[in-house]
Amino acid sequence: MSEITGLLAQSRQGEAMAWETVVERLYGDMRRLAHNAQKRNIGDASDTTALVHECYLRMHQQGAHGIQSRSHFFNVAACAMRQLLINHARDRVASKRGGYNVEFTTLGACDRAADQEASDLLELDDIMRRTLADDDRLIRVVELRVFAGLTDAEVSEALGVSLRTAQRLWQAARERLRIAFTD
Repeated sequence: MSEITGLLAQSRQGEAMAWETVVERLYGDMRRLAHNAQKRNIGDASDTTALVHECYLRMHQQGAHGIQSRSHFFNVAACAMRQLLINHARDRVASKRGGYNVEFTTLGACDRAADQEASDLLELDDIMRRTLADDDRLIRVVELRVFAGLTDAEVSEALGVSLRTAQRLWQAARERLRIAFTD
């Protein structure tokens, strides 16, 4: 049993310091994941810390004490990052359309690009729900690759499958998404 798995077991038994130690030990990995997720989506590296903290908060509120292992931790984190990035994209699109009592201003090239990225992210999320709904593993692979920025090897570890299986799942998910985007 790995150190993280042992600490998570202690956390499930009510030891608050065990969860704090897990957070401390995995903080660097979470920053890397958040940075990769934001590079591939909307936002910038200056928001990495905020995304990590929001992710931990959401994980804790949704029952972080049910997390079984390091790989399960990253699966939950990738799902939380996806939800947070989708919420951010929805807020950006809503404000672009005049929601939240926003004043209208002329947008620069960076604002237009960020607005387009937000729209693209929402479209990806919608297509993922419709196209991959029948295979939860494909959704997990996309979350881990796109929203958490994991490599094939890290996805393999997070899902508990061989490297080749993780690569095949990623290829299958990409193909189904490509077909959905072209329809």
